[in-house]
Amino acid sequence: ISRQTFQPTLPLPPKELSPNARVHWGRKARATKKYRLTASVCTDIALKDDGVEGDYQQARVQVKLFNRTAHRRDGDNLIATLKSAFDGIADALYVDDAEWTHLPPMQETDKDDPRVEVHLAPKTK
Repeated sequence: ISRQTFQPTLPLPPKELSPNARVHWGRKARATKKYRLTASVCTDIALKDDGVEGDYQQARVQVKLFNRTAHRRDGDNLIATLKSAFDGIADALYVDDAEWTHLPPMQETDKDDPRVEVHLAPKTK
């Protein structure tokens, strides 16, 4: 990992955040707020641990999902499920994520440590 690329690691998103979930709007709102805050805190930790620098206004973002099982998620739905996470990461970086380029997500299995790794690389000059 270069000094400019870093990787916040998040817990798996709650099922309420899936675009296919049929849940009460209040329950979804609480899940969204909590996951956004979690992503922001995880990003703060990653920034301090990795000591990164760079302009993340136009970052390249790639998600790596580690499921408990070999079940695969639809890539588009996975990105949509993580919207509040991207917002939380952008909050911690003090940037607007509107210009981020999202690369296709990768999925693997890790039954002992399910998680989401978000790899961010700043725009290169």
